Amino acid sequence: SNVGIKENTISAISVHPNPTHDVVIVTMDASSAIVEVMDVQGKLIQTTQIKSGDQVDLSTYERGVYTLRIKTEFGTSLERIVKN
Repeated sequence: SNVGIKENTISAISVHPNPTHDVVIVTMDASSAIVEVMDVQGKLIQTTQIKSGDQVDLSTYERGVYTLRIKTEFGTSLERIVKN
């Protein structure tokens, strides 16, 4: 079967813990990624470059739902994170 790159990328990226209080750890097959954090309105509030296993700090943000757009050489994955 022909599996698209996006499917592979999404399954190869893990963001935890979710929900979180302060930071999330991003693990992935890619060597590095650009992570864009967007609030519930879709406004870009943070952009950071990470390696697999790095933390993304959400501690300064209000409680709520955030979307992480994770861009790697394999494609882009969207991950929803709940901060409480």
